[in-house]
Amino acid sequence: MRFLPRSPRELPDPRPGHRLRDSDGVGHLGGGIVVLIIAPQIPTMSVLGAMLVISGFLVAAAVVAMFSPNTRGRHYEEISP
Repeated sequence: MRFLPRSPRELPDPRPGHRLRDSDGVGHLGGGIVVLIIAPQIPTMSVLGAMLVISGFLVAAAVVAMFSPNTRGRHYEEISP
């Protein structure tokens, strides 16, 4: 993969509706995993452990944003022909 997209509109696909649907589904799946698996573990952790878990998600989001292309000020047709 050449880059990590910031939004489903940056992925090259002739079917933009499917692309949006698929990425939305992945986002909901990730949200469900956090609520069902990770959130119940937070109260049993130490304060430092809970802070590290939450900070880890923030760092992962920052890494994805760093390696995705800069699309500010560009037209949609330039980004996803």
